Amino acid sequence: MRVILSFLVAFGIVGSTPATASTTRTVQQWDDSIDHLVDQLRATHPEPFAKIGRLEFLRAAENLKKDLPRLTEEQRMVQAMRLVASIGDGHTQLEPDRPDFGKWYPIHVVEFPDGYFVTSAFKGHQRLAGAEVLKIAGRPVGDAAAAARSLVGMDNDFGKRWHLGSLHNAALMRGLGFAAADWSLNVSFRLANGKIVTQSLPAIAADDPRYSANFSRNDWEDGAETLGPPLGSPSDWTTAFRGEPASAFRVRDDRHPVHLTLRRALVTRNLPEANAYYIQSNIVEDSFDESFRHLFNRAMAEIDAAKSKNIILDLRNNPGGDGSRIPELVTLFGRHLSRQQNLYLLTGPKTFSAAILWLGDFITFLHPTIVGEPAGAALNSFGDAHEFPLVQIGATSHISTLRNVKSGVLDLSRFTPVDIPAPMTFADWRAGRDPAVDPILAGQEMRSFAQIALTDGADAARTAMLERETVFRKHSWWTPPPEIELRRAVQLLTEEGRYEDAIAIGEINTKFHPDIWNSWYNLGQAQLQAGRLVEGQENLRKVLEVDPDNFNKNELADIFARDPAKRFTVPPILQWGSAPVTIEAVAKRDCATSRTRRIDPPFLASVKREQVQIDCDGFDYQGGPRHLELVFRDGQLVMAWLMLNPGDKSSVLEWAKRDLGETAVERGQYTVFPMHLAAWRNDKSELLFYSPALATEAEGWFAEKAS
Repeated sequence: MRVILSFLVAFGIVGSTPATASTTRTVQQWDDSIDHLVDQLRATHPEPFAKIGRLEFLRAAENLKKDLPRLTEEQRMVQAMRLVASIGDGHTQLEPDRPDFGKWYPIHVVEFPDGYFVTSAFKGHQRLAGAEVLKIAGRPVGDAAAAARSLVGMDNDFGKRWHLGSLHNAALMRGLGFAAADWSLNVSFRLANGKIVTQSLPAIAADDPRYSANFSRNDWEDGAETLGPPLGSPSDWTTAFRGEPASAFRVRDDRHPVHLTLRRALVTRNLPEANAYYIQSNIVEDSFDESFRHLFNRAMAEIDAAKSKNIILDLRNNPGGDGSRIPELVTLFGRHLSRQQNLYLLTGPKTFSAAILWLGDFITFLHPTIVGEPAGAALNSFGDAHEFPLVQIGATSHISTLRNVKSGVLDLSRFTPVDIPAPMTFADWRAGRDPAVDPILAGQEMRSFAQIALTDGADAARTAMLERETVFRKHSWWTPPPEIELRRAVQLLTEEGRYEDAIAIGEINTKFHPDIWNSWYNLGQAQLQAGRLVEGQENLRKVLEVDPDNFNKNELADIFARDPAKRFTVPPILQWGSAPVTIEAVAKRDCATSRTRRIDPPFLASVKREQVQIDCDGFDYQGGPRHLELVFRDGQLVMAWLMLNPGDKSSVLEWAKRDLGETAVERGQYTVFPMHLAAWRNDKSELLFYSPALATEAEGWFAEKAS
C-alpha cells in the first residue's frame, strides 16, 4: 500500500522504488490519462464528490483536456494535480513520478502559527536556517503557499499547514508561474539577525541515498522538520535549532528537549523527575531497530515499574502507517493504565491517516486528554489509499478506497477535538520549548475537563472550565468538551455514588449541548438516582422537547407518573453550596413563613466565620406541611433538618430502599443512607440531609452516636 511504503521510505526504513523514465508526452497521452484518472476516481473512491459537485469536477476535467495543447509539460502536471486535489481528500492525490520533476530547492519551509520559516537548510545555504520567508518571486509567501497547496488534496485547514511539499519542487513551481526559466526561485527572507535579503535559490537534482536519483514525489515531507527535500544526507542539512546538523537528530540525545530527543520513527523517554513517561510515535510501523509491538510493550513495562502518573503519547508528527496495529494498542493501554493516571495524547496538523484512527480509538475507549492542535483530518475521513500508475504521463495517483468512521456516522466535523490548545510557534521550536509537553512536566493543570471532574470533583472542573473558556476561545477551532465525554463522566460519577458531582457535571453538559437529548436524559437519570425526583422529572421532560419521538418515551412516561409525595425525594430547595440570599428567594415561594438567623455559637465544628440558619415553616413534603431548617456554613448551604413524625419512619425507610436502591445502616440514634448523604434521627424523628462538603464531619456524628 502506497501510504505505508512512503512513510517507510521517508523514515529510512526501506528504499524507494525507481521513478518512471522521462519521455516526451503527447497531448493524446495526456488526454487518455485524464480520462483514465477520472474513471479510476469514480470507480475507486467511496464518495468522490462528497466535497465537490460531480458536474463541477467533470467540467474541470474536460476544460483541462481542451487546454492541453497550449500548456507546458509543467503546467499540465500542475493542472492535473489540482484537478485531483479538488476532491478535498488528503489521501487522494496525483504526483509526478518522473526524473525531469526531480529537482528541489535547498531549504525546508514550514508554516507555524507565527509565519513561514526555514527549519533546515542544505549545505551552502546554512545562513537561511531559521530565516522567515517573506516573498517568493516578488509575491507574498502566502500566495505562493496557497498555489502550492492547491496541488494537494487536504481534509481541513490544519492539513493545509502541513502540505507545503510542492513549494520546494522546481518543476511544479515553474508550472505555477513562480520559478524562473532556469528553474531558480527568487525568495526574500528575514534572517535570524533581522536582516532582509533576497536570494535566488538553485534547483538541485534529488540525490538523497534513501530515494532513487531525481526522485520527484513528496514522500520526504512525511519525515522530520529537521531534514528537507531529498538532497544529500542528513549531515548536509543545518537546522534552525542551535544550528545543529540534521544528523544530530538521527541518533538519540537526551540533552535535547524531550520532543527533539530523536527525530526518527519511535522513541520513548522515562522522566521520573516529573513522574512522567513520554512516547513519541512518528509512524504506525516498526522502526529500523525495534518493532512497534515490542516498543509499546517495553514502554508499558517501564511505566508500570516507574509508577508513572503522567503518560504522554506524542502523535504530532505521525502521518500514519498501518492502522491494523491500533486495536492491539487500545487493549495494551487499557490493561496497564488506571484512572488515577493521566493519559495525554498530543496531536497537530501532521497527525494523519492511521494516526487519526489511533486518536479515534483512544478517544472512544481510553478517554485521554487531547493536547496541541487539531489533526490534519477529521475523525470521520477517507483513507486506505490505493496506488494507480499513470505511466503515459509519468505520474502516480493515490485514491481512497474507504471512509473511516470514528465519531458516529452523523458527525460532519472537520476538526478533531482538542482539550488543551497548545500550538507550537517557530519561536518555541527554535528555542526548544514545547507548549504541549513542558506544562505537563512542570505540573501545571493540563487534564481534560472530564478527567478533573472524575478525579477532583465538579467544583475543580467548573473552575478549570471558566479559566479555559476565557483563554481558549481565541482559537476558533476549540470547542467545549464533547457531549459524550461529559456524559461518560456523569455516568461514572453516578456509579460511584458521587451524585452531587454527577449532577453538577450533567448541568454543565446541558449548558454546552442543549440540543442533544442525551445530555438531558443523562442529567435526569443522575438526579433520579440521587433521589431528586422533581428535578429529574423536569430535565427528562426536556428530552422530549428536543426529540419528541425519542425511543425512551414510554420509560419517561412512567417516570413522569411518579408522585413525589409518595417517594423518597430530596427537596429541590436543597441546592448545596448556595448562598443564604439565594435560598431565601426560594423559601419565600416554598415556605408559608421563613426567617433567617445567625447561630452563635455555631454547632458545626468546621465553621470558620459564621453559621446561619433559615427556619422554614409550612414546607410541603410527602403530602403534609413540615418544619425545615436550612443550615449554612460560611455562606454556603451544607445541611438541612426536616421535622417529621415518629410514625413516618417505616414509610421513609421503605421508600428509601425502593427509590434509592440503598439499604439503611443503623448507627446508634441514626439510620443512615451514606451513599445518598441522608439519615433518619430516631430520637427526634428528623430527616437529615447533608452535602458532600459536610460528609466527613457527619460521619463523625454517626460514629459518636454508634459508640
